[in-house]
Amino acid sequence: MTVELSGLIPPLVTPLTREGGVDVDSLRSLIKFQLDAGASGIFVLGSSGEAVYLDDAARLLVAAETVRAVAGRVPVLVGALAPTASRVAQQCALLAGAGPDAFVVTGPFYAQLSPAEIADHFRIAAAAAAGRPVVAYDIPGNVGYKLPAEVLEGLLRTGVLAGVKDSSGDLPAFTALAAALGKDRTVSLMSGADTQAMGALAAGTDGLVPGLSNVRPRWFTALLADPTGPHAEAYQAAITALNQIFRIGAEHGTGRHASEIGAMKHLLARDHIIATPRSPQPLSPYPEPAQAVLFDLVDAIDHQLATTLATIPERNPSRV
Repeated sequence: MTVELSGLIPPLVTPLTREGGVDVDSLRSLIKFQLDAGASGIFVLGSSGEAVYLDDAARLLVAAETVRAVAGRVPVLVGALAPTASRVAQQCALLAGAGPDAFVVTGPFYAQLSPAEIADHFRIAAAAAAGRPVVAYDIPGNVGYKLPAEVLEGLLRTGVLAGVKDSSGDLPAFTALAAALGKDRTVSLMSGADTQAMGALAAGTDGLVPGLSNVRPRWFTALLADPTGPHAEAYQAAITALNQIFRIGAEHGTGRHASEIGAMKHLLARDHIIATPRSPQPLSPYPEPAQAVLFDLVDAIDHQLATTLATIPERNPSRV
């Protein structure tokens, strides 16, 4: 089974009810928001999707309701996140019943393994994926190391992996991998870049999977539609400025993940995309003083982008 991955594939947060359960109605609303903005795929149960905080029943519910809401319009990627190969295999077996189009799997974490053992981890995941493609999730900030380049290239060339979702921030390494695989590759190279989105596109990424697309997906679809056009730098500048929202909660006393998830959920709740900004336990609630700073900053960025775009002439149409 193969799946074409390109364009914008937002890694969705998981909306929760005030009591902490999965808010299915808000999840459907968030998916509609993304598809209306031109998303080419949907990724749930990643780091933005708070998968590590959800039990198996909640994970299965998120996966099943996402597949149901998307209804085949775009590919659905589901994170099968666990620290060891046997646990990943269990996640694949559990979540396959929801009918996703592909699984996303990190390298093993908690214990330090060799490159050969990391490669075997992905081989075991691929064997357990019920015929669905497996995409490697390169996210050193969460697992503690960057996936070795030789491991990725070998697994991609041999078809064990169908693609990579690179959230390492290492643009030179991503560029080198794209060059090594060539333009005629049959695998998908996806980047989680936001502040480096234009650079990732220039490097040859097939698409973007940035957390900030939860709240401003149209900025990314506009950039993807014309990455060298007259408006591209304005969108990139706005995206780079928007990245500041991830730090606001931490500056008011929360942990990093609570700061990131809390900012996105508070913006989505304010914009009536989801019902509540509840984060999963044990993440700290987003501080009230941080909310005012967050909303003022985003309003200012929205205004600046609109002002800038209004001053940029459209590209001259080609003449026959």
